[in-house]
Amino acid sequence: MHDATRRKTIQWAHILLAACLGGFLYSPLSMIPEARAAVLYGVFPVIALTGLILWQWGRLKRLFVRRRNRAGQGGSS
Repeated sequence: MHDATRRKTIQWAHILLAACLGGFLYSPLSMIPEARAAVLYGVFPVIALTGLILWQWGRLKRLFVRRRNRAGQGGSS
């Protein structure tokens, strides 16, 4: 998967989950304890994680490229 496609996928996941969270907050579902727990421990952490990934995309990309290069250099001696 190309970087642009991966980033777009993460962006859309972030947007759709945030829309679900907004709909949840303004609907009667927010009064159901099971639904509230699912959003609190499932949806919201994923939204936060995708937001952090999008925010730090360049730094994460450089980190993974460095690790891949180090792993490739280890066996060539």
